[in-house]
Amino acid sequence: MEKRKPAMDLSALGGLKKIAQPAAPRTEETVTPRDPGKPSAANPEEAAATHTSDSEAAAVEDAAVVPDSEESQAKTITSEPERPAPAPLDDADPAMEASAPLTFSLPEDLVQKVRKFNKEKKISYPNIVLNAIDDTYDKLPSLLEPEHFQVPTRNLFQRPSVIPTTTARDGSTRKEPMTMRMKKRYIAVLDQIAAELTDNNRTKLVETALKEYLKKEK
Repeated sequence: MEKRKPAMDLSALGGLKKIAQPAAPRTEETVTPRDPGKPSAANPEEAAATHTSDSEAAAVEDAAVVPDSEESQAKTITSEPERPAPAPLDDADPAMEASAPLTFSLPEDLVQKVRKFNKEKKISYPNIVLNAIDDTYDKLPSLLEPEHFQVPTRNLFQRPSVIPTTTARDGSTRKEPMTMRMKKRYIAVLDQIAAELTDNNRTKLVETALKEYLKKEK
């Protein structure tokens, strides 16, 4: 009868296996040199602060090179000094601010209208006269132009084709003086207008203007 071989002790093989197993290759750690200008990732607060400061610096740099907008250029252009305003009337010759007596010889019915207007509107006589001139100034040239009549076509006497009419003398039209005081500078302007339109006839100018101005006061 054949003898059986004793069983092999497996524990001994286990030890051999451990010894024979090759060791794992060693991995060398690569260390990247730290950039002194950049924060370490290990400190996130430092990284956030540095990122913010870099962004602000970039924004300031960009703002420095951005050209002026049209609005800012317009403000620069319009900031030029304005021309001085005309001197006010108070700077006029003080002597011209003084008043002087003034008298107009006007038709009696016209004087009555002026007095009625003064009583109802509470406007002084000088201001009524000046209002009349201002209100009718554009009409005065045509109002002061004398009326004309056409000469017949035959014209045996070689007269001008158009002749001004004469002013009828109506004894029933009575004149009445209207006296007031007016500033000298107003009188000076009144005389300029009279020289322009009526050959220096101040009374004719005032009478014509008052008649037109007070038509509604009949």
